[in-house]
Amino acid sequence: MIKHSILDEDFGQLDSQIVAIHTDSEDFRLCYAINRVLQLNLSRTDNDLCFNDSPAAFSWFTWHDEKQFCKWNLVSNKFQLETFIEDSESLFTNETPVTQLIHLIPEYEKVNYFLTVEDEGTGIDISKLVAQLMDLPQVITAYLVESKPIKSKMNLIFC
Repeated sequence: MIKHSILDEDFGQLDSQIVAIHTDSEDFRLCYAINRVLQLNLSRTDNDLCFNDSPAAFSWFTWHDEKQFCKWNLVSNKFQLETFIEDSESLFTNETPVTQLIHLIPEYEKVNYFLTVEDEGTGIDISKLVAQLMDLPQVITAYLVESKPIKSKMNLIFC
C-alpha cells in the first residue's frame, strides 16, 4: 500500500504580509479608521469567518484592490462565546453566564486584529503601512508578524 502525505510547505502556503493590531476599538470603528488613513475600501463580508469544528465566528473585512493587484483582509482574533450553566441546587431556576474567549491564532492571544496583505509583486511598503497604523488614535500598537512560526497559519488563508 502506498502512503501519500501532504507536507505543510506544499499545502496552503501563506504568501501574504501579516500585521498584528492591538486596540480597544470595535471592529467597524477600526475598519473605518484604516480605510480613511490607508485609502482602502475594506467592507464586512456577508459571513463571518467560521470553522466547522468551532462555534466561533470572527468578524472579517475584505477588499480586492484591482489597481495594485492585492487583497486586503482585516479579521478579528478574538471571539467571546457565552454559555449558561444551570444551577441545579437552587430552588429556582438560575442560570449562570460563563464566557469563554476563543482565538483565531492562539499563539497571539493578546492581538485583537490581523491585517493581511496578499501582494502579487507590486511591492507594498509594509514598514510604512505599520507606521501609518501606529499613527491612528485607535491603535495601541501594530507590528509585522512572521508567518513561519505560526502553527495555526491555515486560519489566515482566506477563500
